[in-house]
Amino acid sequence: MSNRNNQDTSTRSIVALSQFIQSTRDSGYKSTVSAVSELVDNALQAKAGNVDIAFVQTKANGVSNGLEVIVTDDGTGMNKAELQHALRFGGSSRFNDRSGLGRYGMGLPNASLSQCRRVEVWSWKKSKSKCLYSYLDVDDVVSGKQSDIRVSRPIKLKHKLFPMFSSSGTLVHWKNCDRVDFQRISTLTRKLDTALGRMFRHFLWSGVNIRVNGHALTGRDPLYLQPNDKLNSATLFNEPLELEIRSNFDDIDIADKGIVRVQFSELPISKWQGLPNAEKRKMGIVNGAGVSIVRNQREIDYGWFFMGKRKENYDDWWRCEIQFEPILDDVFGITHTKQQIHPHPELRELLEAYLSPTANALNARARDKHRTEKLKSYSTDSETLAYRVDSKLKPVPKRTGRITDREKRALEVATEALGISTNHEEATNYRIVDGDPSDPAFFTPIIDGNRVIIVINRQHRFYKTTYLPLINGDLSIEQCQLAVQKLLIASARAELQATSTAAKKELVRYRDDWSEALGAYL
Repeated sequence: MSNRNNQDTSTRSIVALSQFIQSTRDSGYKSTVSAVSELVDNALQAKAGNVDIAFVQTKANGVSNGLEVIVTDDGTGMNKAELQHALRFGGSSRFNDRSGLGRYGMGLPNASLSQCRRVEVWSWKKSKSKCLYSYLDVDDVVSGKQSDIRVSRPIKLKHKLFPMFSSSGTLVHWKNCDRVDFQRISTLTRKLDTALGRMFRHFLWSGVNIRVNGHALTGRDPLYLQPNDKLNSATLFNEPLELEIRSNFDDIDIADKGIVRVQFSELPISKWQGLPNAEKRKMGIVNGAGVSIVRNQREIDYGWFFMGKRKENYDDWWRCEIQFEPILDDVFGITHTKQQIHPHPELRELLEAYLSPTANALNARARDKHRTEKLKSYSTDSETLAYRVDSKLKPVPKRTGRITDREKRALEVATEALGISTNHEEATNYRIVDGDPSDPAFFTPIIDGNRVIIVINRQHRFYKTTYLPLINGDLSIEQCQLAVQKLLIASARAELQATSTAAKKELVRYRDDWSEALGAYL
């Protein structure tokens, strides 16, 4: 019995400390960005209005010691007990408190040690000259030098790498950083600028200042709706949707509910579609399709959720944001790292039923708008060619006499599509537009001042089966050949239906003029 009592307590501990401290470095945080964002969470939880993140290269005797990371804030600071809890795994004084950004008390130590071997924390509440200090060191824990968290008596902050800037706050210093994603400070700064600007956009818009190496971040709106954003060009699609969701699908006795708020936006295809791919990638359009999941004004995840369909290229041209209340953490499957969601199957099924019709509608709208823009692009090339060749052909006579009803309908469609008034006094030019002129003909040519306008009937069978697929590149060579032959046969048959000598002569003249113009354009 006495042997058992004298047994080393380390062998009876629930946690094998040396192994735990090393293995926990491999769990949870998937990137330097996500680990740094945890420290920003802590600062905002402490009501900070300013958060500074610094990457520094330290040297000893002229030799680089590697990268170090320092995060300071002007929050409320911590007392001795709070600082001690903050560096313990699961030791938060706010454990399971859903009112803030975190719940589990794993953030500071877990995020820090995922990137470095030693984390030091300085915190002060009222005096600039009196700070509490503590640390957690992987190597000291492994060697047995550190087995608990000890907090110093109030001392003067002597931190050579970062000055204290507020009457209260906290400074976190990562040393011996052996797991940061990049060693170039410029690369890390750029990655944080993009990611943190999106994650904490709602805080940035509300006046919180977050700086990376002195550079102030701006809120990055994935929906492109924010008025102050220079890329603000999207439009809200329908009114935001609010749903009341149960906080627990597995226990019917839990009746608590929370609000899920959803909004969609459409990106301006006509404005951005023609931009170079490099520019669209820089703007976050190409491969940017996704849903922003936001909890308590903080983005938790960005991915393809609740849409009930496979993601396509056309989905790059719309966005969705889903905000939910913290009481719904369990059904959204929030992890302690706040990097991802793992939604409950019933939540997924419920939200998909509401959101997938909108996703399909937006996909179809994007597809149609791309087709329209492609048609415009091809039409512009043809119009330019016709304008250039026009002087080599017989002049088009001015319109005389009363405009027919069919021409009037076509002209109304053209004016609406072109967005400009009629009867422009300018050099002869050509315009091709498509619309619904309520006309059985495939196209209607009209003269409007010095313009020749060809209005194509989108309801015509040839438009749907041949013209549009041809523009979109969906027809094979054989199908294109067949389409040309069908046009020839249809034209020949219509001409041969003429019975009077005058009509036949007029059609022959028309065929000669048509052939001459076609030859000139080719």
